[in-house]
Amino acid sequence: MVLHRNVASFFTGMDARIGLDPGVWLAVTSICFDISVLELFWTLTRGFKVVIQSDESAFRPAQAQPARTQKKMDFSLFYFASDAGGGRDQYRLLIEGAKFADEHGFSAV
Repeated sequence: MVLHRNVASFFTGMDARIGLDPGVWLAVTSICFDISVLELFWTLTRGFKVVIQSDESAFRPAQAQPARTQKKMDFSLFYFASDAGGGRDQYRLLIEGAKFADEHGFSAV
């Protein structure tokens, strides 16, 4: 659910960033996502012409897609710095995470 105040704030930001001169807007986001509010409501209320991409044109036949490589996906751990809480075991999560990453072939910590 998208709250009215969030939409109003979003519209104000878009007005400031993009401006109020109408143009043509290609809407490619599914209406299941909240960003479709931008592509449909903001554009229409500002006088834009909205072109909605059909589902058929979003997908290409398998033969038209580039070949995929067989490269495996790399995994890493990323930590945000924080001293909240502190205490004696403040680095335990970092050390245990690094051990786990080493044991399971992660690319980086």
